[in-house]
Amino acid sequence: MDEAVEKEFMINSLAERIQHQVIQLPEPLMLEVLDFIGYLGHRHGLWTDFGEEGLVDAQEDALR
Repeated sequence: MDEAVEKEFMINSLAERIQHQVIQLPEPLMLEVLDFIGYLGHRHGLWTDFGEEGLVDAQEDALR
């Protein structure tokens, strides 16, 4: 298998595994996962438009 094709397959497979787990969560926890992904992207310099307000809101909803 071509290295690029193999990498794409692994990425799709991982994304599907993540999706399978996330769709089983209640919506407030889904939002927390989404915000955590944004946090990780921001922390590693992948995104620069991450806002802390969304993270706090999702965490508050999840903890209720």
